Amino acid sequence: MSIAINSLISDSINFFKNQLVDILTLVFLATATSVVIYSIMIPNTLMISVLFNAQATLIDAGSSGLQDWVQSLSEEDKSNILRVSFGLIFSIIVGSLILICGILSYMFRLSHGEKITGIQALLASSSKAPSMLLLLIVCSLLVQLGITIMVLPGILLAIGFSLAPAILMRENTNPFSAMSKSWSIAYNNWRSVLPMVLIWMTSQILISLFLNSLNLNHIINNGLSFLLNNMISAFAFIYFYRLHMLIINVTNKN
Repeated sequence: MSIAINSLISDSINFFKNQLVDILTLVFLATATSVVIYSIMIPNTLMISVLFNAQATLIDAGSSGLQDWVQSLSEEDKSNILRVSFGLIFSIIVGSLILICGILSYMFRLSHGEKITGIQALLASSSKAPSMLLLLIVCSLLVQLGITIMVLPGILLAIGFSLAPAILMRENTNPFSAMSKSWSIAYNNWRSVLPMVLIWMTSQILISLFLNSLNLNHIINNGLSFLLNNMISAFAFIYFYRLHMLIINVTNKN
């Protein structure tokens, strides 16, 4: 099945512009939630410096050197590493969950002719939130593991799971069935999926490099990172949701 990528991107851009107020409301809500959690969990730069030192030690000395370094740390520093790691992960997951549920629920209800705001759509998605949270955690862990091992497996996993959130929102299914369906559909239409996955991943890297070069306060830095990444993620979710709709419509016609 041939899908015009340029047309799909143009369609997604038009939807983004036409529904800008509600989309930005969800983006800012997700960003604010992540920033608040991050600020509470990681209030000062001292905590972050310990984690950065751990990362630098791992790069320079490998896992054995890291183990020796960790053993030499005080209990407070070990606690700081765990708190920073958990704070970063928790703030990202909660913000992402708000964004995914809000954007996909908003699109789902608009496509069914409902007149609804972004906040109303988010509240209406509450029944899907536990399943979406499980899906988000499993897919994120697998993709990050794939990237850590060797970048290519991470990209392949990201392609395979790219349509899972849209499937979970649109259908009465569980996270693992959504992942399985996504894998089959995405690889049957990989030419339409791959460009957006690469744009999404590359944008995240460029945003990180740009913000790190500014030497901003860690809370401001991460707040801007959350905001910019959420903007791009919102567009990616719109793209994948509309791609899934188009695939299903074409399949039903055939």
